[in-house]
Amino acid sequence: MSLATSATSTASALGINLVNIPGGTFLMGSESPDSFANEQPTHEVTLSPFAIMETDATVAQYRTYVEFQQKAPFVLMETDKKTGLVSIVARVKDPGEIASYDIAEILSKSSGRIIEVDGNILFKVMPPKLPKGFDRPNQPITCVSFYEAVAFLAALNMRPITAAEYEYVATGPNHDHEYGTRSGKLSKKEAHYAESAPADVGSYPANEFDLFDICGNGLKWCLDRYGPYTPEPQKDPIAPPTGREREGRAGPFTHSHPRNLRAASRGSNDPVSRYGVIGVRGVASRQDAQA
Repeated sequence: MSLATSATSTASALGINLVNIPGGTFLMGSESPDSFANEQPTHEVTLSPFAIMETDATVAQYRTYVEFQQKAPFVLMETDKKTGLVSIVARVKDPGEIASYDIAEILSKSSGRIIEVDGNILFKVMPPKLPKGFDRPNQPITCVSFYEAVAFLAALNMRPITAAEYEYVATGPNHDHEYGTRSGKLSKKEAHYAESAPADVGSYPANEFDLFDICGNGLKWCLDRYGPYTPEPQKDPIAPPTGREREGRAGPFTHSHPRNLRAASRGSNDPVSRYGVIGVRGVASRQDAQA
């Protein structure tokens, strides 16, 4: 698993399936009677085609990644043996290079150990501390920070889903669903919510894009920083460009009120937090997925 490898091959090595999503235009946000103020104003969004993980990343998949990275740590900085100059050799970028993450910065805020070997600064990822009842192999991985999610997905040549991509797939192919279920309605037969622990991924029917757990189960870290909506039409938005907190989507398994589980519902989280409800859903561009 390297940053230069295609998303398809590295994801397959972990048993991760990618689903191709066609691009298109939809109205993001909501003005329904159940909407919150932060879902407005509604605005037109156009997305390029992308590939998304069929389910959230699982405990087993994340543990496999940790085991691999402990054997072959990220190289953060290397020393030129001739000149003695030190340079950062690994960077993580989101699509369109709207934002750039220095992997050294990401991993300095993650759980692990920084070591030095032959002049190179390396980082070893450490296993997450999962509470009892959250550690079954097929449960969604939780208790990882935004930075840890970014580092994990970077190893797969992927990145976190954006809020717009989440809402696009949650509202269904016609973008008229209030909830991210196959029927567009909320029921215990189609989503895992109002519970004390996550269910195994894929335990409920897929939605119309053939994606599991788009409503309920694990909350998903989004690439976006959290901030207010603006009314103008947007193309592949990742907004806003500044701010600390990151957006979270999908209404986690602990939520019981239907209003909080809608496709348009938004939340924010400190990027260094490791809440037991929030996990990882990765996305790749079609080009990266098929390389």
